[in-house]
Amino acid sequence: MINDLKKLLTCLILIIQVKVVKIKINYQWESCFMQKTILSLAIAASIVTPGLVFAGDAYVYGHGQVEIGSYGADGDGTTVADNARGRIGFAANDDLGNGLEGILKFEFKIDTADGDSDKKGGNISLQKRENMVGLKGSFGQVELGRLKSAYKYTGGVKYDPYVATLLEARGNAGMTGKVGAGNAFGHNAFINDSIAYQNKFGIATIRITYDLDDGGSASSTNAQGANALSASLKLGGKKWEAFIALVDDDEDSASAKGNYSSTKLGGQFKMGKAGKFNAQYEMSETDVSGATTDIDTLYLDYQFKLSKKNTIDVAYGIETTSTTGSADVERDFMRLALGHKFSKKTKVWAGLRNTNSDVNGEDEQVIVVGLQRRFDTK
Repeated sequence: MINDLKKLLTCLILIIQVKVVKIKINYQWESCFMQKTILSLAIAASIVTPGLVFAGDAYVYGHGQVEIGSYGADGDGTTVADNARGRIGFAANDDLGNGLEGILKFEFKIDTADGDSDKKGGNISLQKRENMVGLKGSFGQVELGRLKSAYKYTGGVKYDPYVATLLEARGNAGMTGKVGAGNAFGHNAFINDSIAYQNKFGIATIRITYDLDDGGSASSTNAQGANALSASLKLGGKKWEAFIALVDDDEDSASAKGNYSSTKLGGQFKMGKAGKFNAQYEMSETDVSGATTDIDTLYLDYQFKLSKKNTIDVAYGIETTSTTGSADVERDFMRLALGHKFSKKTKVWAGLRNTNSDVNGEDEQVIVVGLQRRFDTK
């Protein structure tokens, strides 16, 4: 009997020890699992939280782009280029209440192909683009700083799906870019020391950019003189729009960069599955040291979606330049391109651009393939 009790007691002790060991093992496993889980959550929080906090008030965005172009006609050779598309920007907003918002933006150009944004040999990694502060509300939007031109961003670059690529119309007889000796009052760059206003009234949208540097001159670091204005009026609905835009840039010293003025008329018509059609006509004039140059430029563009991710683009332009005491010069522009979107932020394209000129040695043909990746932290 006693021996039986001893055996039973021994069995109970063994069972208790096994239970204790099992509890310890479970506890250690669960403790380790919890520690790993907490550590993982902490790591995730350290990564995600700054983005969430940053996105609430500010965000970072940018583009990276590289193209390979093979040139023919009067400029044989191959190039690998960014073509001024690479950029990085910082933007922020502040909700001031009652529908009022404070806005801020700093944007810089960087060359994706070689990291050098200065083509004058300065080897600068970042170059300034748009920099501004402003207020936005029911009254519209007011901006101050180095700003976009109303002329440039009404029609213009907005109508060219291949702007800032080797296929772009701007400067290649499809749209005006640099005019005369300057940047055409922000048309090929941005406008320093300026104030801008924009608002929408029903189907009408107005934009005005004004250079505040009345004391400046053509030879100043500003590169703009007094009384410079860029403005546009656009009317439109869901499937159409029509606009008029103008520039009036009178320099203090016409001998340095010259006076520049331009008027642009254009519009867009969306035809559903049949595609989209853009058209504009520019009438520009420069006056440098009494020599007047008139430039008339026509741009036509048709875009058709072959599928959800594939779009074909066909564009044509013609530009006539008339200068006092010189024969007229005519150039024409043609483009055929196919674009494919992997996603909203990554796309590739291939295309052909042809620019012909009356002037010997200025014909240009280029076959291009390109890749672009965009990002933002919004």
